[in-house]
Amino acid sequence: MNRLSRLFFYLLSFGLARGGLFVAPIVLANLLSPADYGTLELAQAIASMGALVLTLGTSGTVPLILIRKIKMASWGGVLLHQIGIVTALLLVALVAWHFDTRPVVWLAAACTGTLMLQGLWSVTLKSHGNGEASLLMDAGFWGILSLAALAAYLFSISVAQRGTLIFFALLAYLTALVCWTFWHFTQTMPRDALRMYASTVRTGVPLMAVSLLALLATTSGRLGIGLLSSPEITAQYAVLFRSTALPIVAHQIIIVARFRQIFESPVSELERGLPVIVGLVAASVIGFWLCSNLAGFLLGPAFVSAFTQYRTEGLLILTQCILWSAIALNDLVNTRAQSAGAVMRSSVLYFALVLPIAWWFLSSRAVSLSLFVPVHSVVMAGFYLIQVMAMWRSGLRLWRTWGLALGSFTILSIQARIV
Repeated sequence: MNRLSRLFFYLLSFGLARGGLFVAPIVLANLLSPADYGTLELAQAIASMGALVLTLGTSGTVPLILIRKIKMASWGGVLLHQIGIVTALLLVALVAWHFDTRPVVWLAAACTGTLMLQGLWSVTLKSHGNGEASLLMDAGFWGILSLAALAAYLFSISVAQRGTLIFFALLAYLTALVCWTFWHFTQTMPRDALRMYASTVRTGVPLMAVSLLALLATTSGRLGIGLLSSPEITAQYAVLFRSTALPIVAHQIIIVARFRQIFESPVSELERGLPVIVGLVAASVIGFWLCSNLAGFLLGPAFVSAFTQYRTEGLLILTQCILWSAIALNDLVNTRAQSAGAVMRSSVLYFALVLPIAWWFLSSRAVSLSLFVPVHSVVMAGFYLIQVMAMWRSGLRLWRTWGLALGSFTILSIQARIV
């Protein structure tokens, strides 16, 4: 009975948190002006990469420290690094706001600091086996901003002024996270944190590099389209990206619940369990596809407008969820096996060759979603193949997971072009 109660509570927490995380950007898309929403999505995309780089992988060491009990990194060293970087980002955001620079500058700085600390506490909660709380933490960024936008709407604040309210809500959330992190740092041993700091960063850097490369392949579309086109086109892409991300719930509902077990279970158990996750994501993609004509009722006019105009592109973005899941699973396996360095070297070479070619190809043309989305799908598929080959050379064998992911992605991508 206790097990059933815990499962029910977990699923309820997951539904509320992931439902909020899914709905919040769509709420913002419908309540903010297209320019403000496009700027916010660009800032968040920059921040996603900035947070990964500036953490130097220290957040990735948390499960290794707390679960696998490695001695090359320390909890105090992680907190010391995070506090220093985020405090600097908070100052940058305030200075940029004061001198009235481009909105994306100060917004990206504030978003970066927020995502850094939010990610740190989410992975910490998961490592302690507290999946329900980690789910709520993951929803914090978009949840706070959507609540601020809803408040502005209910109090009849004009659309033009809602962007300012969003920024102040973000600053308040970031300040709360900084204070919480600093309090925990004072409970550790500051001398030990300083002594272990360099070792902690050295342990984290390979994890950071691999995660950054995976992010470049999976969710960097908003960054690319934001740099190559207008905020309005970025907003259309972001609406499709957010709306079709629902199948990722099938991935996350298992990963969050079994995060600790993934780092503790034998490899043979992983080989049996991981294809199930990819299969559920693929099935969810097909389910969303079949119900896409009815989704407008739930997702609002912003989705209806974007999906009507770019149906093929929307289906391609939907199909990318399969590779997103498979790449994330590979990252977890590499972190556990501490084989991130081998994958990183191959991935760096891949992006050094492919990204300049893709940038040249896109920037020499008038960029639209019809051009950008297929190119992004090809880049994602290429990265996944490189990731798989690097893991194979490192002695990892996940043939069923890899084959299912590549096969379902390829078949559905072809089907999307035919429809």
